[in-house]
Amino acid sequence: MKTVKQLKRLAAGLIPKRILRGYKHSRYHRNLKAFRGESVYCPCCGKTFSGFDGHKVDGDYADISMYPADLSNVVCPYCVSMPRHRILCDYLDRNKELLFQKDSKVLIFAPAYSIHLWFRRNKIRFLSTDLNDRSVDINMDIQKIPYSDNEFDFISCDHVLEHVPDYQLAISELFRVIKKKGAVEITVPLLTELEETYEDEAATSYSDRAKAFGQFDHLRMFGRDLKGKLEKAGFDVDLVDGDKCDERIVPLTAPALFDYNKIFICKKLDNNPCPKAGDSRVLAHPGKPSDGIYRGKAEQQ
Repeated sequence: MKTVKQLKRLAAGLIPKRILRGYKHSRYHRNLKAFRGESVYCPCCGKTFSGFDGHKVDGDYADISMYPADLSNVVCPYCVSMPRHRILCDYLDRNKELLFQKDSKVLIFAPAYSIHLWFRRNKIRFLSTDLNDRSVDINMDIQKIPYSDNEFDFISCDHVLEHVPDYQLAISELFRVIKKKGAVEITVPLLTELEETYEDEAATSYSDRAKAFGQFDHLRMFGRDLKGKLEKAGFDVDLVDGDKCDERIVPLTAPALFDYNKIFICKKLDNNPCPKAGDSRVLAHPGKPSDGIYRGKAEQQ
């Protein structure tokens, strides 16, 4: 007999993220009148509010001890963006003309609704992807990206690498498929007090992983060594500091102690060699394009 906790986790894995995002989004929309104002700004949806909404932590999924007591100013009331999403979209707003051209190819892993919204508002075509979520354009494994070398101009990889069995292989694949002078943005759960990324193969149960890595489906907790590993893979790495963003989106209340609120902007320079290309087999689910043609979600809506 499955417990309530097990059933909730099973449902979270089976229900498409598009449905879960839509429910969460509509729930927040009912509260918009309470947030009328112009004190804060969300660059994801382009709206202003009297303040951001609070964030609730489900103890069935995460280690509550890794969250601060005050989570009252975290989530956008409209697009449900978290601080890291607003940092990214603020950066994209300030660098839009440098990063995107009319024919730019954009790949977004595990896209949050708020990130979807920014690209749609700015009329930038993109390809959305996830390992299992059927609501995206194409399913693929980030450890084996089914595209040729130097394929994409911009890639978003937001809180993905902590879920991947071999994250260093995933990093090498990101380097392979990004074009020269292209950019990959990466965010991860990271504890600055950790010098090295922490992994524990013995942590296999949901409760063990939540205790070790902060959340039941995380496989590691990143440390300060990540920047060096990205550089070792061939990237030229810059850090976008959330505290230096638009003053109306700071100070940023990180939902968890491991929310770094800094973004790694990883670029492939002209003199960086590209590793050997991987398998080009496309892992598409029925009804999605399997011919490798670039089709953007924004273009379809």
